[in-house]
Amino acid sequence: MQEYLESSRWRRFAYRLARNPVILFVIAPFFLFVVRHRFPAAKASRREQHSVYWTNLALLGLAAGLSAIFGIKAYLVIQLTMIGVAASTGVWLFYVQHQFEECIGNVARTGITSRHR
Repeated sequence: MQEYLESSRWRRFAYRLARNPVILFVIAPFFLFVVRHRFPAAKASRREQHSVYWTNLALLGLAAGLSAIFGIKAYLVIQLTMIGVAASTGVWLFYVQHQFEECIGNVARTGITSRHR
């Protein structure tokens, strides 16, 4: 909390913007999984780069084939819906997990489990 209060106005604004539910659970997941993961990291090995390229080629072939069979509109409706739900759920799980990191240590020390007896 102290770090946030000592930050500049711009940094506090960026922090609040990044945690806006629309950004955090709609725009960011789409960008992360549809755009960012389609490019290899700058320091990726040659093998990793080829893995990303072959995966992209396979996805392109799959998209082209399914679009030819079902039509581009049906394909996009199904894919964008599923990508949106899955990516948002994944980001939400990651977000919740990292909001309560101190609880993991407490559970390990006390031996408390989520199972009710």
